Amino acid sequence: MHVDLLTQHYKVFIDATALMHEGAPFVLGRVLKDLLRRHLARLIVPHTVVRQIQALTRAKRPQAANRAAGALRLLGDFQQNGLLTVGGTEKDPGSNSVFPPVFTTFSAAYNLCLITQDQALARRIDALQTEEDVSDQNDILVLKMVKAADNQGYGLVPWHPDRAQHQAPFTGQIRRRGVKAYGLPVEDQAGGRPFSLRTRPVAWGTTTETETQRSTAPRPQVGDQVQTARYGRLRLVRQIGAGGEGDIFLTDLGLVCKTYLPDKITTRHVDKLRLMIDHQLSHPGICWPLDFASNAEGEVVGYVMEAAQGQNLQTTVFTPRKTLEEKFPHWTRANLVRLCLSVLEKFALLHDKNVLVGDINQFNILVQSDTEAYFVDTDSYQVEAYPCPVGTVNFTAPEIQGKDFKSFLRTPRHEMFALATLLFMILVPGKPPYSQRGGTDPGANIGRLDFPYAPGGGPAGREPAGPWLYIWANLPLAVRQAFWKTFKENSRLSTERWLEIMREYLEDLGAGRANNDLFPETMPMSDPVAVQCQRCHGPYEESEAVIERLKAGQTTLLCPACRQAEFGQVVVQCVGCHYQFTAKRDVADFRRRRGQALYCPTCQVRREQGKPMAAPAAAVPAVVAAAAAAQEPPGKRLKISASFLGVWALALLFVGIVLIQLLTEFWG
Repeated sequence: MHVDLLTQHYKVFIDATALMHEGAPFVLGRVLKDLLRRHLARLIVPHTVVRQIQALTRAKRPQAANRAAGALRLLGDFQQNGLLTVGGTEKDPGSNSVFPPVFTTFSAAYNLCLITQDQALARRIDALQTEEDVSDQNDILVLKMVKAADNQGYGLVPWHPDRAQHQAPFTGQIRRRGVKAYGLPVEDQAGGRPFSLRTRPVAWGTTTETETQRSTAPRPQVGDQVQTARYGRLRLVRQIGAGGEGDIFLTDLGLVCKTYLPDKITTRHVDKLRLMIDHQLSHPGICWPLDFASNAEGEVVGYVMEAAQGQNLQTTVFTPRKTLEEKFPHWTRANLVRLCLSVLEKFALLHDKNVLVGDINQFNILVQSDTEAYFVDTDSYQVEAYPCPVGTVNFTAPEIQGKDFKSFLRTPRHEMFALATLLFMILVPGKPPYSQRGGTDPGANIGRLDFPYAPGGGPAGREPAGPWLYIWANLPLAVRQAFWKTFKENSRLSTERWLEIMREYLEDLGAGRANNDLFPETMPMSDPVAVQCQRCHGPYEESEAVIERLKAGQTTLLCPACRQAEFGQVVVQCVGCHYQFTAKRDVADFRRRRGQALYCPTCQVRREQGKPMAAPAAAVPAVVAAAAAAQEPPGKRLKISASFLGVWALALLFVGIVLIQLLTEFWG
């Protein structure tokens, strides 16, 4: 099996001996790094291995200390690129003791691979899977780094030759062990049984005297302990968040504890949490409730979950361009697509378990890297008869806008509208799909399916001002059509279909068939030609057809930066309400040349709806009038100057006549 399939279908672990091997920079940095990124996979390193390497950086032998420092640099690089998972806790035993129980536990769910230079550890791991048990469990591989025959680098080969068809550095040809070598279906990777499907919700969210816990115990604070059945007593060591429902704490075991406000924890809420805890859903990045957290009196105060990493979408991706580029300075459009795939794979797993997220929004998904997205606030998810009691307007399907979310159960069709909105706002960073010029409130736009973009990618006239049209136009046709079907035709795609579309998009980006700029600055061109800007004299690309039209009209060839400077915003007057508003200079000039009326966004919408114009203003404010005068075309400014000259000429003539009469009388 090629190492490409290894990273695609195995959970790959590595120990300290391999990380400190002289071949590690080559194998990890040149071979595995790109493959892990391509397959949205991560290298797994136990916490005890990291601790061991950190200790070795202080070794008295310079060679060992230098190799340990190099290993830490490798791990830091992988972590920065979202390609590393550090598992376990500080309380785990040494690495030789931690790997066997981990592999024994997880070999029932995954194909596992360990890269190690330790022969004794390799024998222990390899002994976990005997020939008699091959048909009953998944594959376990133990690999080591070896120098290539031509001394040009290093490769991976099995520790035991009888487990390989032939040894080959760089590719690590390994015997395939039947169908199970390609991993398990999605539903088995998360563990647990699917939730049953229901059609009627339980009464949810009431806070009557009988349903709300009445506790006299103080709310848990930093330093307090909570009791769990599975993990024992946990100390709250640091508060890491707070919200309308309660507080979030980091515990001394590395887990996170969410504690509720007294009036937010009802018997219905406890029943739902018990159902979710009984149906354990274990998957990296989904912070599922693991166990109840109780106070000293035995009262449920919250639950514990795995810790999430990163920051929410609102503060990372759904930000102004400058902030996004500062947070992820090396990101391209391919990173956004990988983030979409990371999110979609988690949705596919949840949907397969009959779980609906419900309240999809920019605050309950955290981003650590383009391959590491964490789903939090999972206690609000819809499971069985327990509805998701909250929602956000921009992510709510048109048919359930304005409804009480506690009173009904969402359907997968509702979820697919919200998921498509999330994907749109990742690819068009932070911009809701129904945001537009002259639009009303978001809920009304969604209700009318008033999607402002053209399916062909060209300007439709109502796109929001900014870079959004260029981004939309540079999306592949299949992506634009998928969004158009959802937001205009109300025909929603499945999670599986979105996965196919995003994988094809990523392939197009890798092959150079799609624009990989995070924020494209031009419309897509099928016939690009290298030309020189006639103002700054810098090189840029322009469509050959556009060049011919510009030359025919004797128009100057300008690069995007000079074009923006030339055709900035000007203040014009609306012919409907007579108020001043801003418009692009080239649009205003074009309409003036064509004799077309200029309408402000409000009047334009009223015209399209067949409504009368707004009442004309009685007087234009002086400040606006002054700004408008400063933007008047040259011809009008010349007319104003001529009128002033005429007044001055008459005044001078009058003064001259008076002077002549006085002189005549004086000399007469």
